[in-house]
Amino acid sequence: MINRTRIFISSAYEDDLKSPRKIIKDHLESSGHEVPIFETGVFGPWETDTLEQCLDEVRSSEVLILFINKKFGASPILMEGI
Repeated sequence: MINRTRIFISSAYEDDLKSPRKIIKDHLESSGHEVPIFETGVFGPWETDTLEQCLDEVRSSEVLILFINKKFGASPILMEGI
């Protein structure tokens, strides 16, 4: 039996990514891992500083899976200088 690992799945919110995110989440959970994702509401209500709240979730995970597609989430850090 492998050790239970907290694996955070991240991406911009896009319809094209809903299915792959769910497939990966279901597979990882059936393998015994903890996989919090935004769609399931496990984070509770989003606070005023959603970027910091998301970063806290990433920091509390051992693994990050990042899906990159057509969009990216806007943030003050990414938007500086644009």
